[in-house]
Amino acid sequence: MLASNRSQHSQRSENVPIGKEGHAVMETRKREVFMDLSNTSNFLPAHTGESRLGGDSGWFCRMTTGAASRGKARLGDDLDDTIMQGTTPARMESMSPVIDWKDTIPPEDRQVTFTQEFIPPVRDDFQDLGDPQFVAEYVNPIFVNMNGVEQKYRQSGDYMQRTQNDITQRMRAVLIDWLVEVHWKFKLVPETLYLTVNLIDRYLEQCPNLSRTRLQLVGVTCLLVASKYEDIYPPEMKDIVSICDRTYQRHEVMEMEVDILNTLGFCMTTPSPMFFLLRYAKVMEADEKHFFLSQYCLELALPEYNMLRYSASQLAAGALYLSNKLLRKPTAWPPHVAVHCPNTEHDVKVVAKELCALLQVATNEDHSGTQLRAVKKKFQLSKFRSVSRMVLG
Repeated sequence: MLASNRSQHSQRSENVPIGKEGHAVMETRKREVFMDLSNTSNFLPAHTGESRLGGDSGWFCRMTTGAASRGKARLGDDLDDTIMQGTTPARMESMSPVIDWKDTIPPEDRQVTFTQEFIPPVRDDFQDLGDPQFVAEYVNPIFVNMNGVEQKYRQSGDYMQRTQNDITQRMRAVLIDWLVEVHWKFKLVPETLYLTVNLIDRYLEQCPNLSRTRLQLVGVTCLLVASKYEDIYPPEMKDIVSICDRTYQRHEVMEMEVDILNTLGFCMTTPSPMFFLLRYAKVMEADEKHFFLSQYCLELALPEYNMLRYSASQLAAGALYLSNKLLRKPTAWPPHVAVHCPNTEHDVKVVAKELCALLQVATNEDHSGTQLRAVKKKFQLSKFRSVSRMVLG
């Protein structure tokens, strides 16, 4: 959410044509499928000065990092936990005074939502106090609240055995692998991909015995719905029809869109693993390669049906834990990161071990016959620091 806001905020301000009297004008253009479907070619814009994610080496700015340590990391290694202490900067004195306002909500109607113990502020949050896009004053309560919201709109880990007779786990994996490629070709923001998979699973759980001939229609329609929710410029309907090789007509996509939204009760706001990873990586002060390695682990888990039994925050924490191991960080799960995660270190290790197994399968060329290679191919690009070539290599 916060990263998406940053990306969208930058897109509105950059390369805006100026008309008469200095007013910005709207620019229209044709977009062909897989040619000029630009939303955000970069995940987040570069900022001058210190990086927003991790001090001087964050992935928000373009930078040069040294070669990461290669080799297999053993998750069972015991590392000495060192408490990384840092001084908390003083609150910015230049902030505008808070405007007084009258609270019209009766005291008896107010609900106390956040009951978790005090979470120490992140050093980098203080640098964002002057930027309303980051709502740094409320970031900790927001994430505490999202820890509860993620359980509300989460699919069951065994829904397919209970509700689907014509669709298998393998079919789901092939569909999501294809959607990863479509998502990349359309240049959609990362959150769109995670929301797409969430919508697919929630719809399949509530729509029993779906025909396999309509599975691709469900998948591409969920991508369209998610892009309308997350992106500034979602794909056009003609592009959605074309990407399916015109297997489905325009009216079928529109009817499926209505059915999906009605089935899910228009409940779209759910935190994704990327949402939590952005926060954990910021607390960790991760650099660019560190973050992309964690993201690679998360996207490898998307086609895996067995990974549905873990929550979004668990997956994000496990991905960061595994990347810390692979990059041989001094501490795999630092205390200042653990305090922001609702899961225990034991639970995080369990997820990290399963993600490590997925990495080994993806890295081993002997298993390339699975044909689920879209994620690995995507993260071989230099844009993602070619982390899929580096893992376990």
